[in-house]
Amino acid sequence: MRGERKKITLIVLGILIFQILYYQLTLYLINVIMADMPYVFEYFGLMIHHTIQFAFVFIPTVLLHRARKIDFGYQIKDLKKGTKYLWYICAFSLLVSLMQALKGAHMIPSTDYIIFQLCFSGLGEEIVYRAIPIALLCKASAKETRIHLYGKINIDYSVLISALFFSIAHISFQFGSTNITYSWVQLLYSFSVGLILGHAYKKVNSIWYCMFLHGLCNVVAIIFPLIFSVI
Repeated sequence: MRGERKKITLIVLGILIFQILYYQLTLYLINVIMADMPYVFEYFGLMIHHTIQFAFVFIPTVLLHRARKIDFGYQIKDLKKGTKYLWYICAFSLLVSLMQALKGAHMIPSTDYIIFQLCFSGLGEEIVYRAIPIALLCKASAKETRIHLYGKINIDYSVLISALFFSIAHISFQFGSTNITYSWVQLLYSFSVGLILGHAYKKVNSIWYCMFLHGLCNVVAIIFPLIFSVI
């Protein structure tokens, strides 16, 4: 038991270090690529960035799956099992959207913003912050540990870790710079969304579905700011 805990602790630290290096490397690459490339539209750079993030981890995880039989959720299975998580994501995002609008966050999003959020925002992030930590932690543990809250809410340890790291990923910083920016609201929002997406991933075992939910979540979150901006 002690040996397994030590192994899991090392895996958790390794995942966190990998995620930090992954973010910094892809950020560096996009800065180099886009240095002399004209922006076709406002969110073009972000689309390229998230595509690079996806390519950076997709191929290695596919190879790792073939070599070590680690399931990263690249199959498309019974999506009916994940229907309730779609409603959870929409309901939670609508609530946050309404709160943001009431606080004065009004916006009329551009078409490329919506395309980016829906189709690109979850590409690499879902593999790095959902599939990799959950798959590796489940592989390393003989039995999934659950945290019980109030006797009714059960949160898988692997999902909790992935949600925590997903939240940490929304702290903006860059190697060589002392400028660190974050928002407690965004960190809490990301953590909550991470919990929902983590359990959806484990239930459906499809990271593609989580990518869709990720994008849908971001788009739904702008509904009330959009409504308030036009009324």
